[in-house]
Amino acid sequence: MIRSLIIVALVLAASLASATDIYVSASGGGSTCSQAVPCSVATGFSQFSSGTAGTIHFANGTYSASGLDILKSGASPTQRLVVQCDAGTASATAAAGKCMFRGTTGILVEANNVDVVGFDIGQNSSMAIGINTICNPTSAVACPTGNSVHLMGNYVHDLAANVPNEVGIVGCPENGAIQVGSNQHGHTTIDPQATRNFVLNFG
Repeated sequence: MIRSLIIVALVLAASLASATDIYVSASGGGSTCSQAVPCSVATGFSQFSSGTAGTIHFANGTYSASGLDILKSGASPTQRLVVQCDAGTASATAAAGKCMFRGTTGILVEANNVDVVGFDIGQNSSMAIGINTICNPTSAVACPTGNSVHLMGNYVHDLAANVPNEVGIVGCPENGAIQVGSNQHGHTTIDPQATRNFVLNFG
């Protein structure tokens, strides 16, 4: 019994030790990515080891016009990578005006076991999609990416009015403001979730 408890304690300690907190800002230039001295988004993601657990904390600000492409995965559906705007996590309305993406691309997720929480995305009539999870299909039926991606409490608004769909109708792109989960020619994602998001004025 005691031996079992020791083993459980060691496993929990190893799990907690693998969790990471990384702090980034739109103007960050630090190298340690600490709360006191945040780093750039690119540096922050480079310091996160794919297949582990942790949180990348975004400070308020306006982020790159080229958007954010998340390529790093959490360890498992219970050991996740959380990408969050710290000031916007309370609700989708609290996210308004916080951690803003205003370019032609919002947030893409080409990874697994990722939470995206509390961002303000849009206010650009040429932005085609606010948040998109991507399957990257192969010959296998299962999608290699886009699995267990949870999009929560984001404010996605005022986008796609000038974007045509496949047949040229302006203001009606196929992907929608938020696309979570994929069924691309028989390729399917597992555990896609979009909850508590606020979508306003799409197309």
